[in-house]
Parts: sequence; structure tokens; C-alpha cells
Amino acid sequence: VCSSDLLRMGALIRLYGLLVTLLSPLFWLLVRLHPRLRTHANERLGAPALEVNPGAIWIHAASLGEGRAAQALVPALRLAAPGEAILRTCTSDNAREQRIGADQTLCAPIDVPVAVGEWLDRVRPRCLLLIEAELWPAMIEGCRRRRIPVVVIGARVGAGTLRLRKVPGLWRSLTRGVRFLPADAAAATVYGGQPIGELKREAPPPAVPLRWTRPAVLGACTHPGEDEALLHAMRRLDPRPLLILAPRNPRRFGAVGAMLEARGENFVRRSALTRPVPPEVDVVLLDTLGELGGLYADAAAAFIGDRKSTRLNSSHSSVSRMPSSA
Repeated sequence: VCSSDLLRMGALIRLYGLLVTLLSPLFWLLVRLHPRLRTHANERLGAPALEVNPGAIWIHAASLGEGRAAQALVPALRLAAPGEAILRTCTSDNAREQRIGADQTLCAPIDVPVAVGEWLDRVRPRCLLLIEAELWPAMIEGCRRRRIPVVVIGARVGAGTLRLRKVPGLWRSLTRGVRFLPADAAAATVYGGQPIGELKREAPPPAVPLRWTRPAVLGACTHPGEDEALLHAMRRLDPRPLLILAPRNPRRFGAVGAMLEARGENFVRRSALTRPVPPEVDVVLLDTLGELGGLYADAAAAFIGDRKSTRLNSSHSSVSRMPSSA
């Protein structure tokens, strides 16, 4: 059998399963010992404490952003399948705390056949809905073996997808039997299926939406060092715009608040606001989850953090050149 035939038969998928199975003791040790992963280790290792009966609709929405899309999807599922339980999984503790209307939210199992298999045998989901092309080989193969339908909802074309499609046979093996409902027409040409639009736009807004009265710059998903750089850039502008700081890691909310207080900034925490931002406030610390995506449209400019760099020399200049009329 030639190599191309082996690839078409899914040899790489099987090789992936073999390798991660051989490495599973290391994965188990990592999950048990890592400070972030061990919090919900049983869930990640395929043994969750279930609050829903077997047969739930399973939504995998990995992070906070995908959770917003899932939040728009849940009401439609309630109408289409009344009485069915909805289980959401994610990959981070922050997303696990996000409320999207599901009956239970858990951390997803690590993508190792043993963990995924135990998870599927316990949960026995009616179907798996993957938000925005979270394509995990062991997860998809486990569902395929158990004849659990898999649907990818809101997928876009990213660099990872393009790389996978360049490997002969790999993309076809990975997505065999998977149905796609892409976000737009461009994605539909790659994945197939009928475009459904941007689900995040359909997510319900916060109960008390954030409003402001002067031009605002959004500092989104910031990392250490970036908050200070943005403050420096804002102070150089006249008139000074409002700065909305949204640290990427919620564990940094306290540290960023302490930094703002130490620097004498006139700031307010988003969680303390029940009305529009007072005009005298210069900085809003976005210490809430699930609201960031809805703020871009109203901001005069936005900076999105880059964990690979904290110097931001180019960001200083680009933000500082923002026109005063913005």
C-alpha cells in the first residue's frame, strides 16, 4: 500500500492516538500536578461528576469567546429539543465560571483516547457541537466510533485549518462524517455547509451594558507590561480618551487595580458600575467576564494584547497617533 493510501485510510490519526496513548502517563501527571489543571483534574481525565443524565447535548466551547457564541446557540437548542439537557465543556477555569445557560459546565477531557473514551462512556452525549472549529482528533474519533453526530458551528478559516489541509488525506480523515455550519461564505467554500453568520453578535447583552460619553480606547486581552504602556500612551494624548483595560487573565484583575491605584489613576472597576462611566473617570478596569466582545464596536480604537511581546514600542506610537477627533 502506497503512503498516500495509508494517509487516506487515516494512518496519521491512528498514529496520533498511539503517540498520545503512550504519553498518557505524562499527561496524567501533568494534570494532577499543574496548579491550573489540577483544580478540575477528574474532569480533564475523563471522570466528571455529572449533574445531568446521560444523553445530554454536548457543546464544546473552549474559551470565553466561544462561550459567547454558545450562549447565543443555547436558546435555539432549547426550542429545537425541549426537555433535553445541555452540557458545556471548556478548556479553562475562567470559561468554566462563564454562564451560558447550559445545565452544567465542565472542563473537557484531555485529548487522549483513554480519557475521551471514559468521558464518552459516562456522558453518552446525544451529539457533540464544536464551536468555531475546535477539532480534537481523539474527541472526534471517539464520537465517530460510538456513532455520536459531530457538528462544527461557526467555523472560520484560520492558519491551522490551512496547514491541516495541506497534508494529503489528513483533513479528510479528521473530518470524515463531521458536519460543518460555517460562519460566512468564505468559510463555506473551505468547509462546505450553509453559512449561519456570527453567533457572538446574537448573544444576549449584559444586564447593565457599559456606556461612556467620550472617545474610548479598548485595551483588550492585556498581559503584564501592556497595561502600563497603554496608560503611558493615553497620557500623551490631548484630549485624553477613556481607557478600558481588559486583562486577559482574570487573576490579574487585582494586580492591575493595585497598579492603577498606585499610579494615582482616576479609575473605576466595571463590576462597581451601575450607570454610564462618569466623565471624570480616565480608566475602566473590565473585571467582568463575557462583555469584552461587545465593546469593540463602540470604541474609537482598540489594542489587542500579544503575549509574545510586552515592550509595545510600536503600540505606543500607533495609539498615540490616534486622531483627537476619534
